[in-house]
Amino acid sequence: MGKLLVPKILVYHKHLASTLSSAARPSSSSNDWEKHTVKALNKLFTETERATRNNLTKKNVQSCIVNFIRSDDTRQLFGMSTDFAKKVKRNPKFAISPEFFPVVLKYTALLFESGSNALTKEKWKSSINGALNFLSTLDLRDDLTVVGYGAAVASLRTFVTKNAEKLDLADVEEPLQQCEFRLQKAVVRSHAKPNMLLFDHEDYDRVELLKTGGLADMHRESHYANSLGYDNSSTLVKDLSLKKPFPEYTSPFSITQRSASDYESMFRDQIKSELGGFLKVKNFARKSKLKPMEAVIDEWKWEANIAAQLKAQANYIRDPQIKSCFIGINFDECAKLITDVVKCELSQGQNYFTVGSFQYSLANAVLQYCYRSFLDKINISADEVTTSTFSKFVTYFDDPTLPQRYTLREWWMICCHNLDVDPELTLPLVDFKRALLQKISMVVSNIVMNTCRFPFKSAFKPALFYDKVSHEEESKVTTETKISLSKMVRIHPAVMSLMAAHEFEFMLFPHEFLPMRVPPRPWIDTGKNGPFYSRPSQLIRIANEYRHVDVNKEFELRQESPAQVRPVLDALNDLGSTPWIINNEMLDVLVDVFTLGSDETQAELLSKLSVPMHASAITVPELGDMFPEGSVMADVTTAQWRKYYTDKADALKKKNEMNSLWCWLHYRISLARHYRNDVLFFPHNMDFRGRVYPISPHLNHMGDDINRCLLKFAKGKPLGERGLYWLKLHIVNITGLLKRKSIADRVVYADERLDDMLDSANNPLTGRRWWLESDDPWQTLAACKELRDALKLSNPAEFISHLPIHQDGSCNGLQHYAALGRDKEGALEVNLLPCDVPADVYSSVAARVESKRIEDEQNPDAPGHEVAVELRAAMPQTVPRKVVKQTVMTTVYGVTPFGARQQIKRQLKALGIPSEEAARYAKYLAERTLASLHDAFTASMNIKEWLRDCASATTQLMKPIEWTTPLGMPVMQPYLSIESKQNKICLLPVRHKQVNAFPPNYVHSLDSTHMMLTALHCHKRGITFAAVHDCFWTHACTVDEMNVICREQFVRMHSEPLIERLAEDLKRRYLPENFVKLMSKEQAQHFESTLTPDFTPGELEISKVHDSVYFFS
Repeated sequence: MGKLLVPKILVYHKHLASTLSSAARPSSSSNDWEKHTVKALNKLFTETERATRNNLTKKNVQSCIVNFIRSDDTRQLFGMSTDFAKKVKRNPKFAISPEFFPVVLKYTALLFESGSNALTKEKWKSSINGALNFLSTLDLRDDLTVVGYGAAVASLRTFVTKNAEKLDLADVEEPLQQCEFRLQKAVVRSHAKPNMLLFDHEDYDRVELLKTGGLADMHRESHYANSLGYDNSSTLVKDLSLKKPFPEYTSPFSITQRSASDYESMFRDQIKSELGGFLKVKNFARKSKLKPMEAVIDEWKWEANIAAQLKAQANYIRDPQIKSCFIGINFDECAKLITDVVKCELSQGQNYFTVGSFQYSLANAVLQYCYRSFLDKINISADEVTTSTFSKFVTYFDDPTLPQRYTLREWWMICCHNLDVDPELTLPLVDFKRALLQKISMVVSNIVMNTCRFPFKSAFKPALFYDKVSHEEESKVTTETKISLSKMVRIHPAVMSLMAAHEFEFMLFPHEFLPMRVPPRPWIDTGKNGPFYSRPSQLIRIANEYRHVDVNKEFELRQESPAQVRPVLDALNDLGSTPWIINNEMLDVLVDVFTLGSDETQAELLSKLSVPMHASAITVPELGDMFPEGSVMADVTTAQWRKYYTDKADALKKKNEMNSLWCWLHYRISLARHYRNDVLFFPHNMDFRGRVYPISPHLNHMGDDINRCLLKFAKGKPLGERGLYWLKLHIVNITGLLKRKSIADRVVYADERLDDMLDSANNPLTGRRWWLESDDPWQTLAACKELRDALKLSNPAEFISHLPIHQDGSCNGLQHYAALGRDKEGALEVNLLPCDVPADVYSSVAARVESKRIEDEQNPDAPGHEVAVELRAAMPQTVPRKVVKQTVMTTVYGVTPFGARQQIKRQLKALGIPSEEAARYAKYLAERTLASLHDAFTASMNIKEWLRDCASATTQLMKPIEWTTPLGMPVMQPYLSIESKQNKICLLPVRHKQVNAFPPNYVHSLDSTHMMLTALHCHKRGITFAAVHDCFWTHACTVDEMNVICREQFVRMHSEPLIERLAEDLKRRYLPENFVKLMSKEQAQHFESTLTPDFTPGELEISKVHDSVYFFS
């Protein structure tokens, strides 16, 4: 079975409601609703499977058309096209790509336009007859087809007129005239939608001139929406619709390093990169004096051998789809692309790489080659059309007035409207690869595994082979770890040794995983487009965990109007269009530290800085090390042998782990060095809850301490009156040394440590190295260097700062819970209320747990008395903060009692308590920790339990839980599985996942909404903004303003009746009147009661958040 998609869950709900409506009757048995629900679910599943098969058929047809055109197989091309034209005529809903017929028509026009001498008279006549059969059958039902039809007919008429006698074409005149007559009739009802990648204005004009009425008879559909704004019924975005200018507004997107013309000059490289291939980067860490590893591989003739095998395999492949890919290809060029994939994997230096990604990359290289040659055949290049559109669009990044008047999405739509270009512009049939990836991957990977050989012990051995790799995982059933195996591609150890000796001169990076050097294309209505200019992208991230669900289709179907999710898309566009630069000074320090990796004496420094040792620094004990020369092996005891093998296994494990970490950091540093003089953009997408992430995985601001220190805002702003204050405070905040101290104390500390900060900046590795005391040393050092540079000026306020200053939410998930429940006591714990010093919820909960332990110790009748007394002997100190911290932190993520026990057990083991005792004590402490949280967040925890109950109820109703965020984003939990219910196959919600995930996912959708609202208002006021979930970044001079916005939007969001609105939405969605009639009275009351929140909110005044210094700090 192919990949199952679920494109109609929303339709399923409406369909289910209508089904139940027709079946409703006064007298109902208790299981009527179950029968009808299962019937509807089964019908949906059947429709889904049919849609999946149709979609697979569509992809297969696309792959055939691409390869028929690429290889000039006109017989099969016109034969298949005619067959499908007949099917569409019989069934207008027949699943076929809307670009299918226009692409064939474009090729037809070019075929007869070229009049190639390569074809014989018989082949020309065959092609003409095939084309006429197709043209005579085709239903001219859409504008794009009409324009293509006009181009094909005009080209064919010119060819026939020119070659009538030469090719004896008298018999084609009548069918050709019939085609021209059909075109005349079709133009009258045509409303052409310009697709300038397939057809240009000349093609549209040609069709217009075929009508005696001329241009006036042809109406072009406008792509400019009358309203590009937001849904005015949403109170949270009403003020965003007012385009009033702010005083002293500066565009967050205009930078001195780049002009619109600079971006234009780089745009062709962007388009080229979107068609695949690799970025070639110098290997800065190479020290070898031997010939580079690339030269060694060339000597092994991998590329030539792969080409020979491709050519040989092409003759034996029987699968027509695969065979068509190998017809007419340049085997040498294809072999080079495949060899580049192999070099890309090898150059990373890892011992292993995943089978799936390797096979995908190999197949993708071949199919991208096929696609590029297909585009050449139909004379399509994204350059010309997209360049003119981009040239207009990119003025947004040069003209500071445009961001005040339009969002990026609005400006893109306006540019496309003015240029008469489809805003969803994309290359044709871009997803043709999906039908072929798996098949091609098996063929090509087999060739690579068998062909890529190297000389070893007087024979040529495979350089790559499949191997099973074990992974340690913590069991969910026992307290022990379990071992799982996965299939990987392993590099032969001898090849690894050669790679270590010779080293690659260059590293290869797939273009699809890299940052962009030009501003990304905006997401537009319903989540279309995405960052690339020649192909669409997926707005919602997909995961194997919910592989049965097409989350992007679900997202699209749940939108009730085009305006519904525009604020969400605009926030994503703003985040992805923020320009960044590499922090070159930090990059140089990082390279210096990285090169110390082979020096064992630097192990402590490297560990502190999270820089891995080079694998060569890890010594693996050999037999001679354990048993010196002269040892009698017969006298070696079993215990000694066991110790030797254990020590060797541990050393090998550590060596492999270090090599993996070293290679990963080498990979990132290499990229940063390559981009050190560039401006970068990190386009974003999101998960189904609305949490956002950069699309490029290797280098972005959402990584670890090292990643973050390497990046700065490309836009610089003067520190201004308050910037120096925030820069100093930022340094202290990042160290984590004064987390529980007041802001005033931190400022004093910053002044007291100013000499240490400057010493760190000037002498990071040879000075006093104060920066190493920080929790995040690399970011601390970056901030110290920024401070040093500012203080060099006589007036630091004039210093142009590029460093992002962070404001971090204080246990943000619990902040949202406390706001939802209006828990005053909990709000104090997570800094929603003003206070002199920051509250620390982890310490507070630890103190509460300690208090409960003391009560149990002193009360012999308490259920936990015995274990409390024993725990005191094992852990006499008060309950440490770190013991409960992870459990408190992950409460918002839906940690279960079992999960809490495992978290606390790990901390107790770290304190030296044996595993068996730790498991018993952890159970006790976990119960007390969760109870302590309930004490502080009473209403909030009741809300959490209500959310769980709601998900449980909807699961009983056989539906996944879904809701709409305050910003209008529809969310459906995609945890579904294929099951049999009442002897019918259905796609049903997975209960434990739906129930456990709903509370954290709902809260994450709120924190995402808060972040997006902050981003939108920062744009409106000209503030540069970036975010790592609940950590907001801006320039030092705009921190105060961002803090006001951050608090305003939190208060505004939580002033809405969120829980009441959620409850109403759930009842409307899951308990429509006609559905309830099918239930017994008791069942209806049960579900109604469950979906009705029953808790008393606390006394928190949410407006107090405005005055809380430590809310985000």
